[in-house]
Formats: sequence, structure tokens, C-alpha cells
Amino acid sequence: MSVMNLTSTLNRIPIVLCFDANYANFAAVATYSAHKNSKSTLVFYWIFTPECEEHSKKLKELLQKFGIQINLLVLDVSSLNDWKTGYHFTTATYSRLFAPDLLASEAKALYLDCDTLVLTDVLNLYNTPLNDARLAGVIDEGGGKTGKVPRAADDTYINAGVVLMDLQALREDGFSERCKILYERFKNEITWADQCVINKYAEGRKIILDPKWNRQIFSQYINARDFYDLAKPQNSSILHFVGETKPWQSWCNPCIAEFWWAYANDLQIDNFKPV
Repeated sequence: MSVMNLTSTLNRIPIVLCFDANYANFAAVATYSAHKNSKSTLVFYWIFTPECEEHSKKLKELLQKFGIQINLLVLDVSSLNDWKTGYHFTTATYSRLFAPDLLASEAKALYLDCDTLVLTDVLNLYNTPLNDARLAGVIDEGGGKTGKVPRAADDTYINAGVVLMDLQALREDGFSERCKILYERFKNEITWADQCVINKYAEGRKIILDPKWNRQIFSQYINARDFYDLAKPQNSSILHFVGETKPWQSWCNPCIAEFWWAYANDLQIDNFKPV
């Protein structure tokens, strides 16, 4: 193998996004941002619900023009229709629980929420040693305070919008089935959908990442000066627009909307405009 090919193989990073019809376009924008700002070879896996299969195929064709490699994986989540949703969460958010089984050929992957923008290369994040932890994420103080699923006092609650996953170890541990069992056990205490399940599963076994890898932005509570400072690549590698107000909504903070649409408009998706 040549040095060039070896480097390409070592820098290959699988990235997973999960969505339903409501979030397909936003997944495309997040995907594009990661590709645009990457020096590494990224391979994307889109896990989506059946009703948006045709649209996802069209988006894939569109993104292929930028040299983006996307694998499409359809997942029927109808069996989870009675699982808790609410806020901006839908049943599709639970799709990431099945990523280890759906990506059977991958040993490791980076999961991204659709309401993210990637500003830098993610190789250093991907190369974070997981050891026996299986998962790595950034602290979510708000989620930790409001989540009602009981956890050990010294357990750190992470935000599940950006998660590094040891897929091989998760498969061997029966992650998906264990999460189903945990959901049934704690369904009355679930506050933040699958994020609570993931945190309970990984209780005491999480790697905590630098906040720059999941810079959680509450659009309605930040001014332009502070946002533009955080949006500098030297300060944040991944922006995550948490909460119910999203950049694509017409009532979103104008500085955030403008920043996000600068990526979205590059794609020229038909009939794509602020909600």
C-alpha cells in the first residue's frame, strides 16, 4: 500500500446522522458542513424513516456533486411509536440506538445531530481513545439537572448530539437491546428521549470531550457578538443548535440564521426556505 493510500485509510471517518422527513434537509446541511471543512475522508451513513426515502435519494444525488459519499439506511421505527417524544424530538431520534447493528462493517463512528454545523476537521475527535468507555461526549449540564432517570451521584451526563461510538464494543455488548430494556424500566422518568437512555446505559463509562466538539448554542439566549466569537473555528469545532429554536426557523436569532443559511444555500435544495 502506498503512503498516500495508507494516509487516506487512516483518515477515513464514518459519520452517522438519523432523521425523518422533517429533518432530511437539515441533515444534508450538517453533512455538507462536515465535508466542506474536513481534511479527512468522510463516509456518511444516513439512517432515516421509510417515508423520506425518495427525498433522501435526491439529496444524496445533490451532495454527490460535492464529492460526498453517503450510504442510505432505511429504518422502520413504527414499533417505537409509543416511546416518549415531545419538545422537538420525534420517534426518529431513537434511531441512533440501532446504529451499531446497522453499521455492521464499521468498528467506530461519529454520530451527529441534524442541527449541527461542523467547522473543522474531526480527525482528532475521531481518534479519541475510548478504552472501555464505548461512548464519548460533551457535558450537558442542563440535561443532567433536569433528567429524571436515576444515575450514580458521580456520573456525568453528556449531550447525545455529538457522540463518538465504539460500534464494535457496542454490538458485542448488545447495546440496542440493552437500551430497549432500559427504556422500559425507566420510561416514566425519561425526560430527553434517547439521550437519557444513552446516559443510563453508559453510566460511569463515558469519556468526556472538550466542549468545542459540541458547542451547545441556545439561539434565543445569545447575542451576535458572543455567537460570532464562538463560531470561530479556533473556539468551536462543532456548533450544536440545541433547544426548540433552530436556525432554519424564521423567528431564529438573525445572526445564527445568517450563519447557518450560508451553508444551506450552497446546496440549492428545491423549495428550501425558512420555516
